[in-house]
Amino acid sequence: MSQWLQLRRSKPIVDKKVKNEEELRLWEIQRLAWIRTENFSRIRTNLEECIDRGYKH
Repeated sequence: MSQWLQLRRSKPIVDKKVKNEEELRLWEIQRLAWIRTENFSRIRTNLEECIDRGYKH
């Protein structure tokens, strides 16, 4: 699965947690977006950057 698609699957989860003022836990985002550990390690940096920027594209 491409990194692009994995980030896209993560976006609604992050948006919902931010909206509900919930704590963002990377492991939880990984589980809810159904991203395998070996793939998550590849997108982790990009995901963290997106979260820091407020997930704007």
